[in-house]
Amino acid sequence: MYIQDVIQQQNIKLVIFDLDGTLVDSVPEIAASVDDALDELNLPKAGEDRVRLWVGNGLKKLWERALTFAGVYSENYLAKTYDGLLRHYEKHVNQTTCLYDGVTELLTALKEQNIKLAICTNKMEKFVPRILASQGIDQFFDVIGGGDTLHDKKPSAVPLLHICNALHIEKDHALMVGDSPADAGAANAADVPVILLEQGYNQGVNLDSLLTIAVKPDIRSLLS
Repeated sequence: MYIQDVIQQQNIKLVIFDLDGTLVDSVPEIAASVDDALDELNLPKAGEDRVRLWVGNGLKKLWERALTFAGVYSENYLAKTYDGLLRHYEKHVNQTTCLYDGVTELLTALKEQNIKLAICTNKMEKFVPRILASQGIDQFFDVIGGGDTLHDKKPSAVPLLHICNALHIEKDHALMVGDSPADAGAANAADVPVILLEQGYNQGVNLDSLLTIAVKPDIRSLLS
């Protein structure tokens, strides 16, 4: 399979996955949270198509984009209303999230080869374990890093290097799999090879314009 060839050629011992847009499709519930929070403020709803282009840099940045869309953004207003978004997200989280086809098969194949697996997401860490558990994939991961686990988040190199250090694996033996410019930026900054998936949330950026070892259609294509 494709990812097996990469692992052998580059002596990969650790695969670090993004979460939203890479392992799970979560935009419908994120969009519902954003729209409920906007509606509560008597602001126009954004809709799923717009929110899909805003995902990838954490909830606070997402809310900044939503308020900018509504024409009311300021740092003070963001700070004043952000808890409202969190409250609505707590209500919606993990209600409609689903695994992409091939995820369990891929994770199983990698674990059978004794490859270490980790999550590096810009989602707040507290939300991640319940999502992984509900999707039946929590047992695969050795380390979970969220957007608030450290001071820095993707596209900083810090989260990826932290995961490598936690697992005592040199970055030369790590591989990132993601779907967004933030994933590519973090991997490039950490000097870790990255594969990007077109199935996810690319913020309207042409993934082929980013520095990667490959852009693949979806998770299943890593198995072929």
